[in-house]
Amino acid sequence: MPALDKRAITLKGARRTIPTPAPGRTRQAMPGKFGNAKVSAKHRQKAAKLHGRLGQAAACGDVARTRETRKAFLNSFSARAVAVAEAARKKDIKLTCAEAEKLASTLDPRIEPQETVRLTWKVKSDQSYRPIFRFDLRRTALQRLLAHAIHAEHDLHPGQHGVPGKGRNEAIRKAKDYIDAGYSWVVSADVKNCFGSLDAHEVAHRLNLPHQFRHILLPPSGDHIVIPHDNEGKAGKKKEVVTGRLPQGSAASPVAAAAMLAPVYGELPACIAALGYVDDIALFCQSYGDAVSAYNALRGALQGHQAGPLHLKYGYVRQAHDGFRFLGYWIWSDVHGARARPTDAKLEDLDQKLIACDAGGGKDRRTVARDILRGWLSAFREWDLDEYGITALVNICNPHLKAVDVAAMVAFHLATPPKDLPTHGGAHYVDLLQLAG
Repeated sequence: MPALDKRAITLKGARRTIPTPAPGRTRQAMPGKFGNAKVSAKHRQKAAKLHGRLGQAAACGDVARTRETRKAFLNSFSARAVAVAEAARKKDIKLTCAEAEKLASTLDPRIEPQETVRLTWKVKSDQSYRPIFRFDLRRTALQRLLAHAIHAEHDLHPGQHGVPGKGRNEAIRKAKDYIDAGYSWVVSADVKNCFGSLDAHEVAHRLNLPHQFRHILLPPSGDHIVIPHDNEGKAGKKKEVVTGRLPQGSAASPVAAAAMLAPVYGELPACIAALGYVDDIALFCQSYGDAVSAYNALRGALQGHQAGPLHLKYGYVRQAHDGFRFLGYWIWSDVHGARARPTDAKLEDLDQKLIACDAGGGKDRRTVARDILRGWLSAFREWDLDEYGITALVNICNPHLKAVDVAAMVAFHLATPPKDLPTHGGAHYVDLLQLAG
């Protein structure tokens, strides 16, 4: 197997001779989410200009210019202010423009913040534990700043998502488009323990990050980690966690992992269409033989990765009409074309959140329930809602919310809501609610 192309993940070595990005690769100036942060237009424009300059310098292969532009971007007050506003929105913290700018003025990307970081362990399906870091606003802002720099500087495959400006719903739309275009076979795969298999120091080296900024990507030092009381029984794992793997929960880790995985897509057959969301991968093929070849090429590219070896947690080949799981959706095709809905596990998660909301009591529980449903529906905008889906949704929401509230939020948040909400399929939405009750 030929060696992986280092050019997709690093600028180390001689300058590139090609003044433009390689064919099939994309660099975008400033992702929409970054530009829409709640901060003054002046800072958004300055940050966007620096971000674009960094992408242009990296695309031309000018190492010295890239290094200087990266340093200017990370030290830019405007870029820091936008990153703070974006991190606050992600954490659901309300900040005014003035407050965001005040916090940005105290951030120094060269110095690790002194705030503590909570470390918890999440039980995985195989009963093993996944360490999850809970970072404060200052660290999250620096991580988002670095994530944008990595995204601007390094080549990613056009099918890679989970990076600034390219989210899950866009990946699901493309998946349905590929199926409708005739890709009737799908390889669905997941990289096993992706973050835990990548050494953060090696990733920082391959991404050519200066030493003064590497603390943003690395796990926090042990003195700053706090373990909650309900996780104290796993305190012995603390040393194992802080030894240098990409930290789960960091805003910079998904982009760094995507940059490391980008060369893998170049090893896949040219006849397929590939989609990825960090470590979740879906390959769309036109025949069973192409699907088997794509699966073998994917497994071989991961095992031969220069930062690996990496392995697949699972990988299976299915026909699109049989359905497959991808990013929390169940995707399948029928006579009407490709369709998608949340998996049963995701519907169960919504049910449990609403039950916990009612158990908490308080006068605002219906308001909180509306916020929970609104956020959940926003994560599943590509749900092709049909009568079965409406019935499942009202069964979950019936004890907690009014039918008119649910219908309004469904019509607003879903990309393809039923055209006749609150009436659909000859059955009125309120009638469905009464039947479900």
